[in-house]
Amino acid sequence: DATAIAGVGRTTTSGPLGTVVFSGGAISQNATAFKSGGNASATLNNSGTIDVAAIANAVGGEDVFAAAFVADGVNQGAFGGTSGTAVASLVNTGPLTVNAIANATGGGEGTALAHAMGVSQAASAGAGASALVSNTDAISVAASANVIVGNAAHRGDFAFASASAGGINQSAHGKSGSAVTGA
Repeated sequence: DATAIAGVGRTTTSGPLGTVVFSGGAISQNATAFKSGGNASATLNNSGTIDVAAIANAVGGEDVFAAAFVADGVNQGAFGGTSGTAVASLVNTGPLTVNAIANATGGGEGTALAHAMGVSQAASAGAGASALVSNTDAISVAASANVIVGNAAHRGDFAFASASAGGINQSAHGKSGSAVTGA
C-alpha cells in the first residue's frame, strides 16, 4: 500500500490514514474589528508572481491513495463591527497560478483526489461590506487526478479519480454589500 497527501490552505480530507486537515492559505489575511463601530480591511497588492502547487504521487504494489489540495492560493477575510465596515481587496497585476496534482499508480485499487481554489474572499460588517478583485494579468487554477492500477494477476478492479478547481469565490454581508471582480 502507498499513500501520498499534499496540501496548502484550509481543507479536510479523509483517506487511509484517517482525517487530515490543512489550515490557512498560501497567502492568508484576516482583519477583525472588535468594537461595534470598528472597521476592518484586508488588502493585497500583487505585482509579482504567485505560484502555488500541491503535488502528491503514490506508487505501490498494492492499493494506492493520492490527494492534493490547494484550498486557497489567496485567502482574505475582513470582519467589521456591528456598525462598522469591512473590505477584502486584491489588486493583481502579476500572474497568479494555483495547481493541485494527484497521481496514484499501483497493483491493487487506487484513488486520486485533487482540488484547487485560486482566490477566496469574505467580508462581513453591520454597516457595509465589500469583496473586491481587480486583475490585469492571468489567474490560472487547475486540478488533475490520475489513477493507474492493475497487474498481470488482473488485480486493480477499482480506480477512482476526481478533480475540481475554482477561480474566485467572494462573499460580502452587511447593511450594504458588494462582491466585485473586474479587470
